[in-house]
Amino acid sequence: MKMIETKEDTPLLEQISFHTKVGESLNEVDGNIDTINSRYKYYHKYYSKLRKNEGKVKKLQLLALLKEGRLVLVKDVVQDNYCPLCQQEKSKVVLIAELNKREKPVEYHI
Repeated sequence: MKMIETKEDTPLLEQISFHTKVGESLNEVDGNIDTINSRYKYYHKYYSKLRKNEGKVKKLQLLALLKEGRLVLVKDVVQDNYCPLCQQEKSKVVLIAELNKREKPVEYHI
């Protein structure tokens, strides 16, 4: 009895594997497209409303600055007792307390 010999066609196998992976990825995207679309609509709705309210955008930017300033002080990025923003001499403890006091949550409901 003669054994059946097979000659592997490596490029063909790699191409089949690639197409299988592409197909699986497309199926995954297809399965998640409704979720992606609804999340984008939610994001766009609130982003558009926020853009119309310039005051809230400015408050959010200021809040980000205050939080980053507090982190710089807490993590001892600045070793001396001075404000890293205005360069005036001031106790880090006092600066941190003032920043904590100014960090008021911004109303996100639009």
